[in-house]
Amino acid sequence: MPVYRGGPSHAEAARALREGKLPVSPVNDTSVLWRQDQEEVLFGGGITFGEYLVVGYSPFAALYFCLGFGSLILAITFILLFTAIGSGVILLLGLGFAALVYPFIMWGALKPLYRRFIVFDRVRQLVHIPHRFGDGVDRVRFQDASFCITDYPSGYANLRSATALYVVRPGWDLLRDGYPAQTRMVVVAGAGYEGHDKKTERAWRHIVQFMSRPAGSDEYSFQYMANETHGGDVIAYLRDLDPDSNYRRFEPKELGTLPNWIREPDGRWRRVGEAEARALMAAGGGAHADATS
Repeated sequence: MPVYRGGPSHAEAARALREGKLPVSPVNDTSVLWRQDQEEVLFGGGITFGEYLVVGYSPFAALYFCLGFGSLILAITFILLFTAIGSGVILLLGLGFAALVYPFIMWGALKPLYRRFIVFDRVRQLVHIPHRFGDGVDRVRFQDASFCITDYPSGYANLRSATALYVVRPGWDLLRDGYPAQTRMVVVAGAGYEGHDKKTERAWRHIVQFMSRPAGSDEYSFQYMANETHGGDVIAYLRDLDPDSNYRRFEPKELGTLPNWIREPDGRWRRVGEAEARALMAAGGGAHADATS
C-alpha cells in the first residue's frame, strides 16, 4: 500500500516522485510524514461509526463553490453597470440574481447532504471509494490502496499553501505509474491554510491507527453512544443529536463486504468477482476470514 508525501505543489510532488527524491512507503505506516509528532486527530470531515471511519463525498462541492462565486461576481458587475448607466432594470437583475442564486449554490457547496461516502472498514480491512458519477463503488483492501499527502498553492493571496490527503482510485500504482493526475484521486482530508499541514498528517495518522486497532476499541465512537441510548442505531442517534447531520444517509448495511479490485505484487490492478474475492479474503485469515464467512 504505497503512501507518498510530497509538495509544495502537485507538479513538484510528481517530479520528486519521478526522480526518487522523496520516499514512498510500501506499507500502511507513517514513516513518510514530515512531522513525526506521534499525534493523531479525527479530522473534521470524518465520523466514526463503530468499526467504520466515514468521510462524506461530495464530488461537485468545488463546482458549486465556483458557480456561487461566479454568480456573486456577475451580480457585482450588474450593480457596477447600474452605477455607470443608471438603469434600474440592470440593478434589479443584479440584486435578484445575487439574492436567488448565490445563497442556494453556496449552501450546496458548504452544507452538503452527503449521499456517498469514503469508508474505512476496520473489520474487513476495506476502503470504499465512490465513483464520481453514478452509484458505483470501488472496494479495495487497505493494504492495496495508495494514498498521497500533498502540499499545493492555496490560490489565496494571503495563504501560501494548503495540504490534502488523497486516496488514489484503483487502476493506478504510485510505484509503477508515478504521481497520479488529480482526476484519479479523491480528497479524504485537507486543511486549506498555511501552517496546518500537521492537521492533515495527523488525519492520516488517525486512519492508520484506526485501521490497526482491534474491533470494539473505540469507546467514544458514535456507535458506542448509540449502543447506550438508541439500541445501537447510529443513524437514529445522529438524527436526534443533529437533525441536519450531513451523514444521516449513511447506512452500513448497504456496504459491500468484499473487494472488487485487487493489486498484484507487481503493482498491476485487476477487477475480481465475488468468488475470487471471498477466497482471497479468507486466505488472509483472522478478521478477514471471520468477516466474510
